[in-house]
Amino acid sequence: MKRLASVLVIGSMAVIAVSTVVVLNVLFDFPMGQAAILGMLGLGVMMLVQSLAQRRGERAWLEGRIADIAAVASDVNSEVALVSDRLARLERDLASRPWRDTEPLAEEVEVLGGLLKQVTDALADAEQRLELLEKRPLAPLQMPAPMPAPAPVMTSPEPVQTGFPPQPFPQQTFPPPMPMAEEPRLSPARAAIEPIAPPEPFEPVPREAPRPAPAQISPALEQEIVEAIRSERLEVHLQPIVTLPQRKVRIYEAMAMMRTRGGETVTGPALRRLATGARLAPRVDTFMVVRAFQILKRLNTRNREVGILIGLSLASLADNAFFREFQGFVTQNRALAELVTFGFPAADLALMGPIEQESLDAIAELGYRFAIGDITDFRQDFQTLGARGFRFAKVPVEVLLGRAVAQDYRGDIHAVDLSGHLARKGLELVVDQVDTESQVLDLLDYDIRLAQGNLFSAPRLVRPEVLQTPPAAEAQPPAPRGPLRAAR
Repeated sequence: MKRLASVLVIGSMAVIAVSTVVVLNVLFDFPMGQAAILGMLGLGVMMLVQSLAQRRGERAWLEGRIADIAAVASDVNSEVALVSDRLARLERDLASRPWRDTEPLAEEVEVLGGLLKQVTDALADAEQRLELLEKRPLAPLQMPAPMPAPAPVMTSPEPVQTGFPPQPFPQQTFPPPMPMAEEPRLSPARAAIEPIAPPEPFEPVPREAPRPAPAQISPALEQEIVEAIRSERLEVHLQPIVTLPQRKVRIYEAMAMMRTRGGETVTGPALRRLATGARLAPRVDTFMVVRAFQILKRLNTRNREVGILIGLSLASLADNAFFREFQGFVTQNRALAELVTFGFPAADLALMGPIEQESLDAIAELGYRFAIGDITDFRQDFQTLGARGFRFAKVPVEVLLGRAVAQDYRGDIHAVDLSGHLARKGLELVVDQVDTESQVLDLLDYDIRLAQGNLFSAPRLVRPEVLQTPPAAEAQPPAPRGPLRAAR
């Protein structure tokens, strides 16, 4: 519309200019040249006036639009200021509300923590007294003739059989101490292993179990161990990893052991070392993986929260034949992945190459978790381990508390802050080889939540009936690496 108006205005001005030229030439006898010049001047003046008027109108319209936009922007600024004030008030309320809501609970937890510390102190004191009583020499049974009322008890022809070591005082004087000292140590593991317990509970390993073998193993003993591995004459023992301070079973660690004809016990580390030297590590790992999954399925019928830790060797991951069978087995049992953890010593992880790392990544993709054990040097990349599926880090208690003779704690982080540091990396700290209540008290000060050791329960033998394969699988002769496939 504006363009049409402009065309009309320009056309009118041109008509006026031509008319002026004609009038000046005809009526006033102006020469044609002068009349044309005057007509052009008039046309220029009219165009100038029109241009000024049009610019003034456009400027007025633009100023009106700017005023409207300024008004709208002022309203928006006011609304933004109101929203900012509301957000500031909301942030202040959210920052103070959790503290107001949890302050009474925090006070109660602090009181309970004080009471629990008192109880643990009392238990530690009682255990120390019991140990002193056990070490005290026996009092003579012959008493003088003028003896008070307890005299008939002291002169009984046969001592009372209590099932515990002889006490320095008569049983009637101190009936409860020994059961109270021993039962709490075994009850958590015994209650959790009950689904696979035999009619006669697991045979506990003695407190001072015989060492597996001397430093120098004889060729005959080594040959016997190799034959036992090939014929799968191995024993599976379970030891619980408990939570602190509740001492509730969280995970069972499956350990391979073997008893020689001479009565010597070959434990997991020595057994794996000999198996690796004889190139039989995949056979031991095959046996342990199959048996551990059988035990876990039995445990899972009653307690679906307790998991199992299975140790693997570096040589097995590098064995292509073993890993193909192993990967197929764990894939078929993927439903139990959340409860299964595969453990590796820290020394093996330091020697792990690209093949072993790819094997670990393939297992981690199925949902299985890993644990690193026997840590003495904490100057490691735990961030990378956590990203690759490692969830547990096992440390000997003497190393953590700085009491180890041969190996001391090495790392840039203080032991008190170690549990929180590993938690930020995605790992949980497990302290093993715990044997005394005083160590437990130190671990509670270090904010340790998982522990393992003979104090809670010694490794216990799993009965053979639990480890038997189904009849259909037993009817077929096993191939060299058949147990994994037969256990499916």
